[in-house]
Amino acid sequence: MASIMCPTPVRQLWLYRQTDQAVWEVGFFDISGDWCVESGHPQSAAAADRVHWLNGGASTPDSDRRLDQADDEITRLQAQITGLTRDRDKWRNQALRQVRGRRRTRWGQR
Repeated sequence: MASIMCPTPVRQLWLYRQTDQAVWEVGFFDISGDWCVESGHPQSAAAADRVHWLNGGASTPDSDRRLDQADDEITRLQAQITGLTRDRDKWRNQALRQVRGRRRTRWGQR
């Protein structure tokens, strides 16, 4: 019976680093030493939370709270978009009615 040689598994270690003033990248160094980016974040705390989770850590109450806040913000923005779309459609219809009314008046005067 032939034996099969399998390399030992390499555990991936996720890290984060600041690339410029406004971006924190989450990623890892591959076997050749190249940096591989997984995601980018505007704050170091968000990058740290992502690294913690990727390295097998459980979510924290603080990250859960931030996720809830993000969900609330998304819901608020979706409602705002719906209202703005409704207003846009109303204004467009009013403008079309005014244009059609002017055309009728001009044609009736000829």
